[in-house]
Amino acid sequence: MPWRPCDNFGIGWARTEISDNFVPLLRQQLRLGLGKEDAIELYYNAALTSWLTAALDLQIIEQALARTLNASGSGLRDMNTAVVLGLRVYSRF
Repeated sequence: MPWRPCDNFGIGWARTEISDNFVPLLRQQLRLGLGKEDAIELYYNAALTSWLTAALDLQIIEQALARTLNASGSGLRDMNTAVVLGLRVYSRF
């Protein structure tokens, strides 16, 4: 943006694929997934002053692990897509 020359933004995507040889029993018998994980990240970094910046960050992660232990540890529950919102402040002195 011309009126904010020191700001920057970005979009990123990553994919992790887990080998078919990695613990096939967990993948097949327990239906834990363990196939691939996709992550998307968007951020905006705003220069508030010459020495202070703030960044707003959003991450959306479709996890490789499809199931995990429930709260009591006695069974499995399905995993949901993770959505993480973050705010970072960075100062230079």
